[in-house]
Amino acid sequence: AGTTVPDSVIVIEGDKITAFGGRTTPIPAGANVVDLSGKFVIPGLFDSHVHYQPFLGELFLNFGVTSAMALGGRAAVGETYWKDSHSPDFRAPRLFGTGRANLGTFINPSMTREQVRAGVQEWLKGEPDMATMPQFSPNNKQMWEWAAEAVHEAGLFTFGHTDLAPESVRVGHDGIEHIWGFAQALMTPQELENYQKGEYLHWGLFLRDVPRMEQMIRDAVQRGVYLNPTMGYELGSQSPLARKHEDLMYDLYRDGALMAYYPEN
Repeated sequence: AGTTVPDSVIVIEGDKITAFGGRTTPIPAGANVVDLSGKFVIPGLFDSHVHYQPFLGELFLNFGVTSAMALGGRAAVGETYWKDSHSPDFRAPRLFGTGRANLGTFINPSMTREQVRAGVQEWLKGEPDMATMPQFSPNNKQMWEWAAEAVHEAGLFTFGHTDLAPESVRVGHDGIEHIWGFAQALMTPQELENYQKGEYLHWGLFLRDVPRMEQMIRDAVQRGVYLNPTMGYELGSQSPLARKHEDLMYDLYRDGALMAYYPEN
């Protein structure tokens, strides 16, 4: 990991890699040799946040994305397409998601612990790979904690939006979608209430106490939380960090080495 192997040899039998190494790696007799001199090979990429549609399949493969977390679930593509995506012969990334329905359709904050757990069991019948949780807020904290407990008992990952990231992390949030949960955690209770009423244009206005926000993010990472920030648009407006972030994005897209990778077709 973290190193390159020049002049490498990759041996593939059927749909499996059976050998990998430097130029002295044995090549089976009679093998079909594909010379990729001057090219490079990377593991398949995993897009962990996409609102997937069927027309994206070939595009994703062109860019090396072989797996994707499809947030729209099976309903966005249909059951047949979803199952076909796991076939090596199908021209699309393998799709993973929240099953046949979102967990939020089975649970609500008025439920008892037993009812929430029963709702999770019903949701599990839809064969989910992970749980897109209802958006965490102080109003549904108890329901959210009970649901996360049951999801974890099923061996699955909890993912989704949060109004208060430090709080949701403490009650079982494994993957945080977007970064506004950290911005809202920087607000006073009155500011948060006013923001939710629409008094402020954007939560990015509150990304002011950077050391405090960075400590909250460090605490989450130390707990093993996965951050899914989609920062390409989230810092592009009202945040005082927006200009710096915009410059970083432009520099990234002007990088000659990356531009050389863009497929011509």
